Amino acid sequence: VISSVSKSFSKENKESNIDKASNFISEYIEKHNIKTNNIIEWSVENTNSMFVYSEITKIYVDESNASLYFFYIFDILEDNSIGPDVIAFDEIVSCEILEDNEIVMQGGIKRAIVGNMLAGGVGAIVGATTRKSKNLVYNLTVKITTKNINNPQYDINVFKTRKNSEPLDKRSEKYEELYKVATKIYSTILAIIENQKDAKSESSSNLKDKLRELKELLEDNLISEREYQELKRNLLNKD
Repeated sequence: VISSVSKSFSKENKESNIDKASNFISEYIEKHNIKTNNIIEWSVENTNSMFVYSEITKIYVDESNASLYFFYIFDILEDNSIGPDVIAFDEIVSCEILEDNEIVMQGGIKRAIVGNMLAGGVGAIVGATTRKSKNLVYNLTVKITTKNINNPQYDINVFKTRKNSEPLDKRSEKYEELYKVATKIYSTILAIIENQKDAKSESSSNLKDKLRELKELLEDNLISEREYQELKRNLLNKD
């Protein structure tokens, strides 16, 4: 399970530490040939008189390597040898958005969230029945389920209430901003899942065409039965 660790830094050295982590990420990307224009980035901060409590996260969507890379900046600062969490596209099974462990979006279908609607006639919606009504959110999480037995679930904490931090007010601009981040991650994951389905479907179709062509070659006596069986086995093993 992924979790980003909240660290505290003096206001004076905060930018310096972030720069160090950003340099590490840049070097990692270059070294591992990560190529992407799709970067999802966000930060959560809480301040008091002496410290800045921050969590900064970057997600790189690399289509050329068919992988997602998750960088947690303050995890990197704690251990500068740590790399990102990596999820291969073909391992992803599903994705959900949760608020305080309650699913609000799953499989592309958003559950009804209706608030303070007045009855205006027959059939008017007067309230939501799918979730409890509340204005504060303590945790906003995107959950990715994979078929990797060693790492079957990744929880991406877009927001998590910690010591010295306050919950999100759903009427605030910060909630809107972070919810947009959550939906962007969610939509990206769904697009990856659909693209993987399309690729598998295309691969299956191509295999059928190739097997059909082999059968025709055999029937036209252009290849022997032995050659047909060998070529067929090679095609099936390849796919």
